[in-house]
Amino acid sequence: PISAVLLSVLGYRLYAKQSSTTPTYQTATVEKTLFLNSISASGTITSGDTTYITTGATGTVTKVFVKNGDTVKKDQKMAEISLDDDGKLTQITAWNNYQSALVNAKNALTAKQTSEITMLQKRQAVVDAETAQRDSVSGGWNPDTKQPYTQNELSIVASEYPQAKNAYDAALKSFQIADSNISLANAKVSAAYRNYQKVSSTVFAPADGILNNFTLAPGVVLGNATTSNTITVSSGTDTTTNSS
Repeated sequence: PISAVLLSVLGYRLYAKQSSTTPTYQTATVEKTLFLNSISASGTITSGDTTYITTGATGTVTKVFVKNGDTVKKDQKMAEISLDDDGKLTQITAWNNYQSALVNAKNALTAKQTSEITMLQKRQAVVDAETAQRDSVSGGWNPDTKQPYTQNELSIVASEYPQAKNAYDAALKSFQIADSNISLANAKVSAAYRNYQKVSSTVFAPADGILNNFTLAPGVVLGNATTSNTITVSSGTDTTTNSS
């Protein structure tokens, strides 16, 4: 019958429509792949994958603990040097600079504690000056003499508040920069220790990585460089370093 044919056609179309909307999936094996992105910029791009090993020590290499191709960690001991007289003097100077930096860092911590106490004392002085000024204006008695304020005392009270306020403001600023002074002192400690490492009898790895073109060997003599790429340790308070 015609109705049966229509039902058959309708059923087929519904089935076909349902089948065409059924999602299909494609599987694949998980792989680790290297993706490269191109970068376009004006100027110079410097690769950061090479770190040069430098030393400001002078003397004779006695021991070498690594070789080309070895994987090293930052601050790993790489070689030992028997320092000559100049090398010993430079190392002692660098060590003294490092110790001085440690003392300055401790003094910065103490200075913060002292500045906090001073700031609190100055703040209380402002409160006391405000109270005295308020009492003098309202006709109160001097709490020290237990008598009405004299004209001279009133003049003193009037000048004490601005002085106390200025002293508090200065103490507050000193306390507020204490943390910055501590950070600066700690940075100088780190710099002084790095400079000491650069001129010490031990050559340390400056970073993690794989050694390449490492030429130090026992018996090699390291002397003062004649170029500008030398490591200089100042005998003053701060240490300066100029290395290649």
